[in-house]
Amino acid sequence: MVSTVAIFRMNFTSSTGAAKAHIRYIQHRPGRTAEHAQAQHQHRGFFCCGQFNRNCDILGLSPTLALAMSPDYCRYHSRYCETFTAYYRDALYARAGEKIPQQDNVLANQPASGESQARNAKGNGKERITRILFGIDGAMERKDAYRMVDAAAKGSSFFRIKISPDPKTEDTRRDLSLREVTETIMQTFEERIQRAVQWVAAEHDDHTPKRHVHVLAVARGRLNRQDLQSIIQKATQACLEQRRALDLTREQTQEREGEAWERSH
Repeated sequence: MVSTVAIFRMNFTSSTGAAKAHIRYIQHRPGRTAEHAQAQHQHRGFFCCGQFNRNCDILGLSPTLALAMSPDYCRYHSRYCETFTAYYRDALYARAGEKIPQQDNVLANQPASGESQARNAKGNGKERITRILFGIDGAMERKDAYRMVDAAAKGSSFFRIKISPDPKTEDTRRDLSLREVTETIMQTFEERIQRAVQWVAAEHDDHTPKRHVHVLAVARGRLNRQDLQSIIQKATQACLEQRRALDLTREQTQEREGEAWERSH
């Protein structure tokens, strides 16, 4: 079977710090909350985040840009502060010796219209977005995901995976159950690595027309090229089967509605 999964990327790390950073990365899209935007609108001077300003008030300091960008005061910022987000990521990954993952491409700053504008409405204004984390047993809190990382057996690796069905052949109506696809992929992952695999994931459907899922998986062992190809083929099969089932249900529903309309006229 020819793979039509648009994106299936995977790399791994042995750093628990990098693993937890990836969990934060897949759950949150940095940006300002409504309260942050309101405070920034009303503040006539420099403003980066409410937490920094409150801490400056407590310390009797003036919240200037120079002070905000000083590494000595990084702990006084919110983790999602727009001014200091880049510093947090650089510093965290530098300590872990990891390559900094690619940032999300936020499409809200680009002009949009029609269906595209409606589809990306949640991302307009670069507000902060908190996504639902889930695992094999359903929804998961971030603290539970952290515990999963901390409880990893010695010698475990943390696999960072991105799954994105092809919008032209699989997710044509943006209606595939990405959770089901993810569960199928992770089951195949476990079969190929021949060890128990724990994982946490989040759907990303708020900043790009291509819906996708980011996963952090914890397991001992490695996958070879044949294993990856097998996982991709299984994912493609799951996506196409879902697509056919959804299209068939849609056609049957339209036929029933058409017959009902004819009988009523």
